[in-house]
Parts: sequence; structure tokens; C-alpha cells
Amino acid sequence: MTSTGNNVPRLVADRYEIHDELGRGGMGAVWRSWDRVLGRDVALKEMVLPAGTSEEQRSAFHARMRREARSAGRLADEPGVVTVHDILDVDGDPWVVMQLVRGRSLREEVAERGPLPVGEATRIAEGLLEALRAAHARGIVHRDVKPGNVMLSEDGRVLLADFGIATIAGEDEVTEDGARMGSAPYMAPERLRGQGPAQPPSDLWALGATLYTVVEGHHPFRRGETGQTIAAVLSDPLPPPTRSGALAPLITALLERDPNRRPTAESALAALRDGTAPPAPPVSPSGPAAGPPTGPMTGPAVPQAGPVATGPAPAGVSDGRGRILLSAVAATVALALATALGVYLLLPREVSVDYDSYSTDGFLVDHPRGWEQEVHGEEPHVQSSWGSVSFFPPEGTEGFPETGMAAGWYTSPEHEDAVTESMEAWESTVDELGLEDHDQRILDADDYVGIPGSWNATVFEDTYTGFEHTALEMGWDQDPERFSTALQIHVHNGENTIAYWIAWQGPQSERRSYEAVIRDTFNSFTPRG
Repeated sequence: MTSTGNNVPRLVADRYEIHDELGRGGMGAVWRSWDRVLGRDVALKEMVLPAGTSEEQRSAFHARMRREARSAGRLADEPGVVTVHDILDVDGDPWVVMQLVRGRSLREEVAERGPLPVGEATRIAEGLLEALRAAHARGIVHRDVKPGNVMLSEDGRVLLADFGIATIAGEDEVTEDGARMGSAPYMAPERLRGQGPAQPPSDLWALGATLYTVVEGHHPFRRGETGQTIAAVLSDPLPPPTRSGALAPLITALLERDPNRRPTAESALAALRDGTAPPAPPVSPSGPAAGPPTGPMTGPAVPQAGPVATGPAPAGVSDGRGRILLSAVAATVALALATALGVYLLLPREVSVDYDSYSTDGFLVDHPRGWEQEVHGEEPHVQSSWGSVSFFPPEGTEGFPETGMAAGWYTSPEHEDAVTESMEAWESTVDELGLEDHDQRILDADDYVGIPGSWNATVFEDTYTGFEHTALEMGWDQDPERFSTALQIHVHNGENTIAYWIAWQGPQSERRSYEAVIRDTFNSFTPRG
């Protein structure tokens, strides 16, 4: 909501006029705003948490936003960091006033253009090394360097953004006990092993993974399933860069598993400018890279992420408001949920499949070849306000016991942001189906699907029991332990919002085996609104 009922802009702190929404994520929205006092455009970050957020989680998110403001505030004089001007307290919630950056993220740039030329990636590397050198000199470790947190402004600047989980020397980390916050593919091996608090070398490893990804066109260690990705980070050999040219020595040095052997931001920057390979720092137990070497290990310990909100999807029949609720059949495949990085101690068996495409007026999606289909909604879809299709393996199919997939779309969701819409749909489903022992966890949407800036997307997961009436109808076990994993996308089309979703459901014991198939189908899902 950007204005009051009489078209007067919403005013925050009697100073900032809220205008266009610039983006929305799991825990907040960013607005283009006008500072009446200084007469300038700014970006205003508002905390927007889903219904049902506990006071403990709310306090953690408050602390994270305030940490972001303090961390970036210490770097206000650095040209390579998104400047934070102020932090406000509005009705007990923090609002962050930031520099307005006109441009897009490095992740969006690569998603549209593909791998970047070496010269352009070198310029980006230089800007990020400048920002990290300044941050580390002030005792700040970013902890979440990745393409989505790098902003490319229209005037050519490279900016490091989102210091929400940064650590500041002398302060406690904003995280739950025992958790490791960040994005798993960009977390350094020592952080995945939990070897003490984050140190500057971990930011350099994340930068190496970022540069490799944007130049080579793929992440060096990302695999089909989160546990496999973490195992690869910990022990797989680095695939030699083939497109990186003069950047290859720097990338290879940054992705050194032993943090004591990685270059510092300062030495890496000097080597980049001189065109030489960066030297490894001297090994010193008291230095910033202190810690045991991180070679291969047999049983990787996998971290748990702290709370980061994003939400889910539905399926079934219209409830008269244009929203889709779960019917008995569609409930088997489209429960709505939320997820965090889980604990993986063993690698799962792999389920390998071939795919066919399903096409409708609303969306395009791949599904396992030979699966049976059941279409819901009015035909043709283009004339209705919703539509969905469920996919089930034929009876006797090996590898997918009591499993299903569904996808759909509907117009005019009650809430513009996918998180709130999905969370409320999930609450209705829990009551309707009488689910028990349900545990919601959040997944990183970036790990599953490339999201254009105009989309608001979320991926989440739930585990639960209590599935009696639908299970009986399907001929499945009455009360198995089950999972549901769902992607919901909201696309703003002019004045309207269209909600799209795709979901998988099956036994908890098979969830990890399905990871690659779930990822493939999520990546194939293409809205047509």
C-alpha cells in the first residue's frame, strides 16, 4: 500500500513519503521514498513479517535489521557499499533509510545476459574487493556475499548490499544457537564445519564462488540437493575455470579451502590491479585467518540457517475469492509451507527421470514422463480466474511411492506478497485437513529458480502427519510422515497480480531422494501471465 484512500502518499516518521515498491522479500519490503526534509529520493526498508511470526523470531529480525544499519553505517564513506542514512523506530518496528540505487542485482544481470565477459567481471571484482577491504578493516564480516547481494547501478558503480547478517568485532552474532547463517553454496568450508565465528577469509571464499559463477555460468560446487552441495564445497576438487581468462588465478586463490592460504582483500586487490597471482598470507595462529586447515572430511556437518521468511503455495478449487484452497485430491500435492537449511548427515539415493512438458494458457511446466494428469478448473483457462493440474505416477511405478506433483495459477490473491498469501493458505489447510506435528521450514528461492526482478517468489517446505481422509481416498497409508515443498510466484501485471504455484508432496523418507527432480520441475515452471 503506497498511499491513503485519498491518494495522499503514506508518510513515515512525518518525513518520508512512500511511493513505488522496489522489491519484497521474506522479511520486508523496500520502497522508493521521498525525503521531505532533505528533498531527495531514498530507499526505505520496512519490516513485513508473515502472520504467526513468534515474538522470538520478531526480535531476531529486529536485531538483524538494526545490525544491517550499524554495519553499513560504519561504511558510509565507502563508495562500494550501499549507504545507510538512518534507522527509524515506527510503532516498535525498525525502518532503515538507505541510498536509492537505480539498477539491478548481479544475479539478475547474469540471469538475463548469461556469463559475463572477463573484463566486466574484473571491474566487478575490483569494486567488491574495495568494499570488503574497507569492511574488514573496520572489523565487519559480511557473511552473505553472493550475486543477489551485489548491486550494479545504472551509473556503473558496483555496490555491496545487505549487511543484515554481518558480524561486527566485539559484538555477538545475530543468529540462533548453533546456527550458521548465509547461503549454503556461498558459505566457506570452515563456516559449514562450524569452526568458530565468521572471519574475513570466509568473505573472500564467497567472493571467489560469486566470480566463478558469473564468469563460468555455473556455480563450481552446486549440486542437485543441498546436502550434496555442502559435501562438494567441503571435499570436491575445484573444476578448473575455462572462461575466466586473466581472472582464473584470483578465483582459484579465493577458493582455496584452507582459510590460512587465501589472500586477504587487500593483497587480492593489489594482485588484480597488477595482473599477478595473489600471494597467500603468512600462516599465523593469531591472524584473521586463524583456524585449522579444511581438507576433505568423511562426515560433513551441515549447518542450520536462522529464520529467514518466505512462503508457499496452494491447489484445488476456488473459494469464491479467486484464491485457491486445497481440495481433497489437490491437497496431496500442494500444501503450503516454509523452510530453513536442514541437517543432512548422509547423501540420499538418486531418482533419475526423463521429462515431458505440460502447457496451458496459464503456465508451462515439466513433469516426469508418463505420469497421469488430472486437470482442475474451467476450460479454456484463459477465460477463468484459476486453473491447476495434478500429476501422479502410474500404479506400480518404482521410485515414487505415494508421491504427487501439482501446479496452478489464480488471479487477484488477497495479499500482494507471496509470503503472507501462502502462509494464510497454509493455516487454512492445516485446519481443513487436520494435519498434525507440522514443522515449517524455509528454503532459498534462489537455489531453485531464477527470479526476474518483477517477480515476488518464495519456496518453503513442511513436514507433518495426519493425512487420513485424503490418504484413504488415494489408497495410501492413513497417517504417514509426509513432506510438501512448494514454490509460489506473484507476478504484477499492470494493476493486477497473478499467483502461480508448483508443489511436490510425498513421504518424508523420500524427500532427499527427490531433490534433483523437484529442482528440475521448479526451474522449468514458466508463468504466462
